[in-house]
Amino acid sequence: MAILVVLMIAFYDEASMLKEEKLGFRVLESDERFFKNLRQYYYEREWREEAKFELFRFEKRVKNRQVPALNFTIVCNWLHDQAYILPEPLGVEDSLNYSYCILSFDSNIYHLGLANNQENLNAAFDTYQAILADSSRFFLKDSEGWKQILNTRSERSAVKQVLKDFFKLTGAL
Repeated sequence: MAILVVLMIAFYDEASMLKEEKLGFRVLESDERFFKNLRQYYYEREWREEAKFELFRFEKRVKNRQVPALNFTIVCNWLHDQAYILPEPLGVEDSLNYSYCILSFDSNIYHLGLANNQENLNAAFDTYQAILADSSRFFLKDSEGWKQILNTRSERSAVKQVLKDFFKLTGAL
């Protein structure tokens, strides 16, 4: 039994656990309970009364507005059993007109300023995969040009944890 546990730990592939075909916004009651009971305490919560949405921002995210950064926020619509992922740029002059690039063996550029939920989900999925690969570089573009982001292990770890929680919440992980 111990050998089996050691083999599972040695050959655990976190990237293969996330299934692209399971990506979506639907939240099952069991996943909602898991998130509310165990994970929400790592987040700053904000209730948007007008939309009836609850926003969860990771406490260990980058908060310095002078440094360009991209954080992800989990947006929950508990009334309809749905959750969305929302990229939030920091250090960008116009938050409605910015681009985000993942530079790896196949570069992806996202124009996320006015992106819809599906585009945000695709960017989050690709970001999570790139962070797991650990060889990608990330850039944010505003009117001043491209700026590298997610340079440190702590920044990547914070984004990875938010995305992991979101994918667990929506049943893709």
